[in-house]
Amino acid sequence: MKAVVYTRFSSDRQREASSEDQARNCRRRAESEGWRIGEHYRDEGISGSTADRPGYKAMLRAAQAREFDVLLVDDLSRLSRDQIEFERTIRRLEFAGIRIVAVADGYDSQNKARKVQRGFKGLMNEVYLDDLRDKTHRGQEGQALKQFWVGGRPYGYRLTRIKDANRVDAHGEAVSIGTRLEIDPKSQAVVVEIYRRYADGASPRAIADELNRRGIPSPGSTWRNRKMRRTAGWLGSAVKAILCNELYRGSYVWNRTAWEKDPDTGKRRRTVRPKTDWICSQLPELQIVKEELWRRVQARHAHAAAMGANVREGIRRAGHKAGPNPRYLFSSLLKCGLCGGSMVIVGGAGKWKAYGCASHKDGGPHACGNGLYAKLHIVEDKLLSRLKDELLSDEAVEEIERRYAKASARQPKRADAEHDKRIRDLRAEVQNLTDAVASGALRTSKSLGERLQSAEAELERLTAENLARSKVIRLQPARIRDRIRQMARDLAIELGRDVNKARGVLRTILGNQIPVVPHESGKHLVAKIGLDLHQLCEVSGSQIFVVAGAGFANFRQRVSLAREAA
Repeated sequence: MKAVVYTRFSSDRQREASSEDQARNCRRRAESEGWRIGEHYRDEGISGSTADRPGYKAMLRAAQAREFDVLLVDDLSRLSRDQIEFERTIRRLEFAGIRIVAVADGYDSQNKARKVQRGFKGLMNEVYLDDLRDKTHRGQEGQALKQFWVGGRPYGYRLTRIKDANRVDAHGEAVSIGTRLEIDPKSQAVVVEIYRRYADGASPRAIADELNRRGIPSPGSTWRNRKMRRTAGWLGSAVKAILCNELYRGSYVWNRTAWEKDPDTGKRRRTVRPKTDWICSQLPELQIVKEELWRRVQARHAHAAAMGANVREGIRRAGHKAGPNPRYLFSSLLKCGLCGGSMVIVGGAGKWKAYGCASHKDGGPHACGNGLYAKLHIVEDKLLSRLKDELLSDEAVEEIERRYAKASARQPKRADAEHDKRIRDLRAEVQNLTDAVASGALRTSKSLGERLQSAEAELERLTAENLARSKVIRLQPARIRDRIRQMARDLAIELGRDVNKARGVLRTILGNQIPVVPHESGKHLVAKIGLDLHQLCEVSGSQIFVVAGAGFANFRQRVSLAREAA
């Protein structure tokens, strides 16, 4: 049997060797069972409360394709600490025929008591996460009440550790009891300049462009969170964030907002806490912007907000739809290959709408040098055309046929056995009733006639279903290619019916990102498509459903986004 290992640790303070420690325990169990170890899937420094983990997703794709027989984890909490996601994953793996073994927990999915065991374990994992969150928040609240700084380093300041000389650690050094902010003279002047220029009428984008031109380091250049896109340039959004931060007027507010996970999408969403939960402090030593300048900036903010509200109200009264811009098929997938920023609609209307780099749009050429754009209709036509070509390729069709045959061979026999047993029982019942009536052992009655008629009708229906199913098994493999061709022809139409659903399908087939880079000629953009195709075939009655998955092939193809291919 082929086994794979999945390991995860969440805290940045944990050693990277933690993955190897977990894997070593799993390998020891595999050796004792005589299992052959294959891949080692891992996620390092990622919380188990989220399912958005590269190694975790790769493991699930491999399980769906039946690339291994046994999944080894050190303990079940490595899979997930979200109880719903945890149970869903276990059931998905069991349905795929994967055996799950948690070495430290003593869990084995082949045990009869597995549901009880993992039920308690899943609940314990989620309670542990809630308890850890509460304790962390309680500790942060205590630090905030002491006017220590709790959070990241805002632009314009530097962090200073405060130590207690009366307390020493095991190495004889003073114990750190908190962190305080101090004004950073270098970036302080930049903050004041941003406020003054905006108060005098400059836009956030113009301010960002000027700062980039002068080569002033941006807040983004100091970020260390690997989930955030690093940028070496200023963006208009960064300028706006600085203009709204009350810390620059010496007002410190902690616990204003909280992050909550949407149970439907799994994404975190910021919510505002009740004002009674806020901890507010006045720290004049941290004031960078004078009160008069702060008020001028906020007055301009309020004026701009009022103007926007008037415009939206006018649009509403005119009977038009006001709200977010329409969402397009490739908006969330296209990424600038130079800076990593999103490719967004940069202007135009109708057929003149075009994709361009958001960093260049907001921060100018100093934020990102990719100033090229590609028209919306050309992007969609060319990428969908290439996608249809790949779906019709011999490689894709052969893989689909192979997976169909494999899925058909794995069809559970239990349902067929029950179906056949029911037919045998009905035949025996009909025969017995008929013989009893014919011999005079039973008197003919209305209820007896109805029972005989019902049994005969059900027997006829099940027999017809058996005949239809046998024909489907013989005929369906020959129709796979026709089904794929029809799906490819209808792809653009189907995707156009529901843009939000279509974006999810495209993300599954093409991956999470499509890098877009300038062509060598510098005249147009080129998209690098990494087709990630894994077609799973599922038999249901007389239907074949071709479902887009992930994990079949990984390769990059260059697609010119110019009007004519270079």
